[in-house]
Amino acid sequence: MQSANTLQRLDFLKIALAVTVVCMGLWLRPSPLGAVEHKLSPLPSLETPVSQMITQKSHDNNGGDQRIVFSEEDKKRIRAEEIFRDEVRREIEGRGAKLSLAQKLWPLLNSSFAVWFLSSVVLAGLTAAIARYQKGHRAQAQRAEIERRLNTEIGSRITESLVAMHLDLKRIKNGQAFFASGVYSEALSFLDNNATYETKALDFSIYPEYRWRSGRSLIFELSAVSNRSALPALRGAKASYTHLIEMADEAALGENPSQPPDMNASLDAVKKSIEILEQLQANSFWHAQL
Repeated sequence: MQSANTLQRLDFLKIALAVTVVCMGLWLRPSPLGAVEHKLSPLPSLETPVSQMITQKSHDNNGGDQRIVFSEEDKKRIRAEEIFRDEVRREIEGRGAKLSLAQKLWPLLNSSFAVWFLSSVVLAGLTAAIARYQKGHRAQAQRAEIERRLNTEIGSRITESLVAMHLDLKRIKNGQAFFASGVYSEALSFLDNNATYETKALDFSIYPEYRWRSGRSLIFELSAVSNRSALPALRGAKASYTHLIEMADEAALGENPSQPPDMNASLDAVKKSIEILEQLQANSFWHAQL
């Protein structure tokens, strides 16, 4: 998970760096006003003698003054010079006024290259980043669902095993006795979901896909999808599961099937099994909510 997050951060930094470089290049490119000034610099002044212009004389009936008519070429030249003077005046006035950040950025963002860059490169990068985020989010959601189902299954099996041990405790107090190895094995059978009643197999699984899975295998799978903070509790659960197996084997070695079971040994086995199961159930993700 950390490597995926690192890759996402590197991709974001690359996109941000590319946007910064392009924006800096666009910001530092020559001003269009300078280009116009350079282009219009050789234009002649309005002080050009009128004698060099093409004129047409016209008189009214009373002998009025003559009127000078400019040629089309002179009109174009005068118009271009006036436009240039207006731009220069605006430039001089603009030097005294401090432009805001929005006023500085707007010409940059409104340029054709910026529009292309934002619509292609940045948009493609954002689309890829969003797709990667959605994929990671779906994977995380799947892991969370698997973790929830495993915790529900294991917690249910622990509860069923505790119920069986408390029933054995009541039977022992009523005068029944069991072999200690049988008590430990019974606790394990509920954790593995292979308990039997007489000759009938019992099924206490919550999810059908976990029907034939042992308790140890469920704990191992849970450790692969859980957060690191849950690993110590899962290691303890695996150790408790192994301890039940070891106690069942040790008790079986000291028992004689031809003799009746010891009442005290069976009571001690039930109490130890209940203690281990209650320690497992004390974990927040296996704690019984009912």
